[in-house]
Amino acid sequence: MPKGSLVSKEVVALAGRLLLENEHLTGKELQAAIEDRIKGVHYEVRTYQSIKKKLEPVVTKIIAKGLDSPWHLGLMRDAEYSGIGPEAARYILLTQDFCASHEKPPFGEKFPPITARQALWISRLYEIIMWRYAPDIGDLKKNDDRLKACRDLWRWSNAYAQIEIICDLSGTPFNTVELDKAIREGKTLTHDVRLDHDSLVELDKAIREGKTPVVTTVLVDGVPTMISPVYLTQSRQKD
Repeated sequence: MPKGSLVSKEVVALAGRLLLENEHLTGKELQAAIEDRIKGVHYEVRTYQSIKKKLEPVVTKIIAKGLDSPWHLGLMRDAEYSGIGPEAARYILLTQDFCASHEKPPFGEKFPPITARQALWISRLYEIIMWRYAPDIGDLKKNDDRLKACRDLWRWSNAYAQIEIICDLSGTPFNTVELDKAIREGKTLTHDVRLDHDSLVELDKAIREGKTPVVTTVLVDGVPTMISPVYLTQSRQKD
């Protein structure tokens, strides 16, 4: 890699995700995994070692919290999850059942297990989402309506959880303004929240230039589907 060239933020974000799954990956293993997934990307092994070294403190902190481990009801005895009451737990279990018995369109992918982080977001959002359908999911007589409600709970909780992780990895303030607006207006998430390559490059450039970015979502066709930096200040104040 030429001296001074930028490593794609897409690569750094994927490295962070892979290290969250297995913090013991070597630079060579990161290189193989990332370059298999992102075509046309190639960096030397030492670059991946450098990326890992930079991400290690953040990844270690995130893993220590345990928020991205699979959810189970036994976690409710821990202080972190003490705010999840029986009614919220019911909706988390219903969403778990939905994920276990359905596939994600359009390619039939398996829904990943609900994480503890996502369960927290379901507990915060289920009343807002359910009012689109009925005061209680038990009031929905059609199975299709119950499935739609659970699908929406999964998608919205996933959106908030993914942005939270990205903010943690990139060291930017947590900002969900566009998601909040979309949920208030009754919009439907038709896609999973995803990383947009150009936006991540801009975010990386802004940080290098000393700007203060905030990660937020962007609406595409009326739904939040990607993440983009918004700058609250033009530059950091000099000490």
